[in-house]
Amino acid sequence: MSQDDVPTGSDLSSLLRAGLQKPLVTMHTDLEPLRQSVRRIEDRWPNMAAPDERDREDIVRELAERHSSNNWHACQLSLVCAGIRAAFDRKRRIRKDLAELHSFYLSEIEVTIHPPLLTAALATYLESFEPGAIHTRRLAEALNSARIRLAPRSEALLKHFPHLLDPRRIVNDIVKVMMKTEVPYQRLVEMGLRTPHGPGLMDYAHLCFVSEISSKLGDNYICDRFLEWLGPKGKQPRRTGSAEAIDAIIGPWAQKDPPTDRQSVLTRRLVEMYGDPRRIKGDPWFRIDKTNRTVFLRWLTGENLRLLFDAITDTNDNHMWVERREFYLWLHNQKRIDAAWVAFAPAGENQARRILEGAGHGGGLEFGRQVARGTRSNTSLLIAKIGSKIVVDGSHSYKVHMFRDNDPIAPQLFLPHYDCERIRRDSLESKIHHKGWQNWVLMRI
Repeated sequence: MSQDDVPTGSDLSSLLRAGLQKPLVTMHTDLEPLRQSVRRIEDRWPNMAAPDERDREDIVRELAERHSSNNWHACQLSLVCAGIRAAFDRKRRIRKDLAELHSFYLSEIEVTIHPPLLTAALATYLESFEPGAIHTRRLAEALNSARIRLAPRSEALLKHFPHLLDPRRIVNDIVKVMMKTEVPYQRLVEMGLRTPHGPGLMDYAHLCFVSEISSKLGDNYICDRFLEWLGPKGKQPRRTGSAEAIDAIIGPWAQKDPPTDRQSVLTRRLVEMYGDPRRIKGDPWFRIDKTNRTVFLRWLTGENLRLLFDAITDTNDNHMWVERREFYLWLHNQKRIDAAWVAFAPAGENQARRILEGAGHGGGLEFGRQVARGTRSNTSLLIAKIGSKIVVDGSHSYKVHMFRDNDPIAPQLFLPHYDCERIRRDSLESKIHHKGWQNWVLMRI
């Protein structure tokens, strides 16, 4: 008989306490290689028992019917384990029509000796955790009664966090660890929390961590630790609570910008994790504080300008480009450039990517591409909104062009592709970069 099969009987509790308690085969071989293989599988697929959303309703419906009719014939234990996570998820834990199924699971946790069910119950407690919620308290009470029967990995987690099953204390205990360690994500994994970016308990721990550390994020070292928590190397960045985290990072600099090199690190790292807010209109950027968003967009403008000038300077020795760099950075420092976007030619793009990769932020900024070929195949563009005007400037002796921002033919910012020849043909006002060109621009903006 497979241990994944629940035999027919009148009560699942008694069935789980039946012959499944005893191993089918007595083994005396060294099990450490097997244990290591199991750990590798758990590390790679820590949530493999969680059912997909599209299957959850079917699972709880079947289990509710089986419980109501007391018919467990041919019911697999894997279905029962998946069912507890479905029954206590955000959508279903408050449903009155599932109250009996919830009570059934709580009773089973108290009496079962079957490790997979207890492991699934603990995972359910962690991922459905809400301080003060009735279901969290009841799951904690049931698991406490089964504490001595938990699997070894669960026992190790409880050893590190003795108050894990005390909903009033565990969040603070986790935050204390996060505040003390240099690499919070890795430390929590080592202590047995396999998914530090998981839902439930870690959502609340994250928000408390943000609250505790926010006043210290003006310190570069502490802020770098926090950035590592948000986006650990080789992991997806944390999504839940990311807007609160971004606000905390930008907040210390709302009144005074950080040094340029630090501004670059923060800007590129946040864009690397959460995308460019000029092109991504959804979460997390639409939820951050309005003042912080304005600050960050200004940082992005500065980063685009510096990246453009650095990349073009490396590929173009024309002294006029140095003058353009000084002029537009001066306008930026005067806070006169509302927004800016860059469109690189292939050579400029390659150099820009080398600059970003050299700084450790290969995906840390977005930009467009200049697609005209022929004699303009090396021309890179700056597209800037300054007041009511759109200013387009470019490398390799390209003129500066001026458009009204409400002109239908004016180039829009943040597009993926631009043709500098088409912009030249559409422009009604342009100026060669001879003496006095800066005054020409200033008079028109």
